[in-house]
Amino acid sequence: MSMAALLFGFAMVDNILLLFISVYNIITLSDLEIDIINVRQACSKLNQTFLPEVALHVILTVLFIINNNWFLFIFNILLDFWFVYKYFKRQPGQLGVYDPLELNNRRSIKANMRVNNLYLLNIDFICFSTIFIGFSYSFNILSHVLLSLSLFVNPRVDLNTIQLTNTKQITFCNACTISIQTKTILLMSIALCLLFK
Repeated sequence: MSMAALLFGFAMVDNILLLFISVYNIITLSDLEIDIINVRQACSKLNQTFLPEVALHVILTVLFIINNNWFLFIFNILLDFWFVYKYFKRQPGQLGVYDPLELNNRRSIKANMRVNNLYLLNIDFICFSTIFIGFSYSFNILSHVLLSLSLFVNPRVDLNTIQLTNTKQITFCNACTISIQTKTILLMSIALCLLFK
């Protein structure tokens, strides 16, 4: 197993945890909005998830710089700077990043839900899709996924005539050939369709 496969595997697990934290924060803020929990409980729950979220993002950033993935490094370092800005923007004397006095009115709840969590959820999902593409590309899973998709579309293809060649192409009965670029574009379009569904 290559280093890139290990990196992308760990990054997928890390990003799934970040998605869960974002969804948890959205649920907490929506519970606060409809008065299921009070402001102090909501701020306590939100402040408990802030440091693990920052730590998970910093771990991803360090791993991407070690493995020379510059695009993902720049993407994550911008998020890290945003977390640092959010931490140092708080007023002296506040209990945490989320303070009960600041989060008490409805407009503040909506702004926190929209800016801090819904946007962050979308960013985490885009990052997860990118990491999934890198993970599948590093394991060469993409060719097997496309092979199963082609069998689903054309069930008359004989399994014995399908072979993976060393030229990084999939040949189906010498009738059509799908190159790496086409496979990557197909997977990215599937990810974007799922993103905007």
